[in-house]
Amino acid sequence: RQGFLQVVNVADHLAHQLGLKEAASGEATVVAFLWPCHKRKLAYSLARADAREAGLRLRLLLEALHAASSAEVIVIGHSMGCRVALHALAGAHEAPSEAPPLCARVVLLGAAVDATCLAAGGEFERAHLRVSGQVVAMFSSHDETLSRHFWIGEAMSGGGLW
Repeated sequence: RQGFLQVVNVADHLAHQLGLKEAASGEATVVAFLWPCHKRKLAYSLARADAREAGLRLRLLLEALHAASSAEVIVIGHSMGCRVALHALAGAHEAPSEAPPLCARVVLLGAAVDATCLAAGGEFERAHLRVSGQVVAMFSSHDETLSRHFWIGEAMSGGGLW
């Protein structure tokens, strides 16, 4: 489990790596949030069910940032946080021109989503995401959680992958 200070340190490191700490304009902000961990056997199913609601709340934050500033927003998610981010950015099948983008780029790290979720007809079809630039998904072939346990969690939660 990550503690709050570790999350703050990661956010500070990301800001430094992205060159935001050195930005003279001071218009860049890194916002980190901690997705609570669960130790119960059905934790994945519970977290997956909560991801949609969490995504709607994240969307409210992104909309507020968009309305208050012209600063570039980059969303970075990990594991179930990727599902939260994708729910936040999903445009409910609106035409991309109907809703303004909520961020410039999205980086998904070890995402708890199916490999085809961004494809046409996928759960989070790329054409309907409120993102003006790239959506990058990265994973490791050594990630035991994704390679072994993700599919079981999806089946148990009714994700429909089996």
